[in-house]
Amino acid sequence: MSTSEWSGALCPELPESEKAWFFAESGSTYKRAKDICHPCPVRGKCLDLAMDLEGRGLGVHEGRRFGVWGGLSGRERSRLAKEPA
Repeated sequence: MSTSEWSGALCPELPESEKAWFFAESGSTYKRAKDICHPCPVRGKCLDLAMDLEGRGLGVHEGRRFGVWGGLSGRERSRLAKEPA
């Protein structure tokens, strides 16, 4: 994807301390990241990218997906990946 396709993304503009929320260990911190994702204009593209990469085994460690991408946690993306198309 080109840089222009990510124009308007909210997460790149966050301070580094808040970017860490997207890869935290606790659910309450994930909620903060999801709250940022909710109104983001590129949320769908972000989720599509995560699902594509993870479907190819990239960004997956020991079979687990990590972080909040496109407004979903790794666990939520795993469930989504198992749903019939």
